[in-house]
Amino acid sequence: MPFPICLTFDVDAEAGVIGRDAQNAERPVALSAGRYGPQTALPHILDLLDKHDARATFFVPGWTADHHREAIAECARRGHEVAHHGYHHVRPDSFSTARAERDELERGIEAIERATGQRPAGYRSPAWELSRYTLRMLVDLGFRYSSNMMDADGPYLHRLDGDGGPLVELPVSWTLDDWPFFGARPETPPNRVGEVWYGEFAALRERESAAFVLTMHPEVIGRPGRLAMLDRLVGHLRDSGGVEFLRCVDLAAATVQAAGAG
Repeated sequence: MPFPICLTFDVDAEAGVIGRDAQNAERPVALSAGRYGPQTALPHILDLLDKHDARATFFVPGWTADHHREAIAECARRGHEVAHHGYHHVRPDSFSTARAERDELERGIEAIERATGQRPAGYRSPAWELSRYTLRMLVDLGFRYSSNMMDADGPYLHRLDGDGGPLVELPVSWTLDDWPFFGARPETPPNRVGEVWYGEFAALRERESAAFVLTMHPEVIGRPGRLAMLDRLVGHLRDSGGVEFLRCVDLAAATVQAAGAG
């Protein structure tokens, strides 16, 4: 079986900026930094993916889907997956009640359906944090996978009590995220990050049942120099042979099939 590679993008846009600091809602320059993602970077990212014939997953806050509907619809039109990333880009564990958390999930589902005509199959939390209710809610709402945990090198099934289908986990890592490198330290040389990521890929593919799940943010990775690095990296990954670029929903389906839990 080819080694699975999931290229994922969290399209936070202005929702991410406001989520970090509510006062940013009144700051035009701060908002413009978030808007760079869907407005300027995303078209170049989509062209890069087309160039390499690689399908990807875009995790989208409902707010982004509502305010940049055409940009998100274009992701779906090009064959990519649009998955759930909250509505207001607020951490699930910050809600005062389980009902408020579920309302946020449902509102995000509706926004993505309006933009793409499809119900999202996967969920990635803002800031990769969950409440004690989240996984059960995902099953109840028909999600097929979560991409939030950091306890494994490859996909696995959550074991939850109660009815509902299997919920796959596609683990992530801060090492395979552009934010610690470029968001926190924007002076980081892109080629150095490319070396780190390729090194992780090379090591992971030697481990049984592992996967390479790379997390990026268009407003961060989409700067020209960084995007040129990503172009080279994706080319190197493909040229390494024996790999397959998968949308997260497809890797989740393969995981369920391999486990005989479908």
